[in-house]
Amino acid sequence: LNDWVLDKFGWLFSITELAMVITCLVTYLSPLGRSRIGGENASRILTPWLWVSITLCTSLAVGIMFWSTAEPLYHLH
Repeated sequence: LNDWVLDKFGWLFSITELAMVITCLVTYLSPLGRSRIGGENASRILTPWLWVSITLCTSLAVGIMFWSTAEPLYHLH
């Protein structure tokens, strides 16, 4: 099933990924990218370093949780 999905829809995954990257760039460069969530007088609760740390740790945790179940099943298949 995995090979079939990749054969039939691999192009769609690639186009979707490219569209998401372009959407992020357009949003960042547009006036929407300069808006501040919470209004003009909003202050930061976390520093940029803490945001990076949280994002990195969360991404690693999700990857470990996914692959701890998916990889054995993939090799078993």
